[in-house]
Amino acid sequence: MEKDATKKEELKKELVKTHCAKFFAKMNTIQHENGGVYLVSKEMTWADIVVVQYLGKLENTVDSGILSGFPHLRKLKDAVESHPNIKDWLNKRPKDNQ
Repeated sequence: MEKDATKKEELKKELVKTHCAKFFAKMNTIQHENGGVYLVSKEMTWADIVVVQYLGKLENTVDSGILSGFPHLRKLKDAVESHPNIKDWLNKRPKDNQ
């Protein structure tokens, strides 16, 4: 882990601007082209859950606004997190498991 706060912020910005932006753009396009809320089906799949977990981790650790500019991914995240069983888990999971 980077100790220097300035360098750490630079690395975060690079991660968001370069790597996340490419991944998010591709996933945003896939979801939009499939015409629905989910990535590959009309129903939620494990792929949706895994991607949403990854997105949430990035929002919590890197940048809370990381999904701005990717409306289809925001729609996916909202849909998955509003599923009753997932919503229940999110509300009662340990705080250090976010």
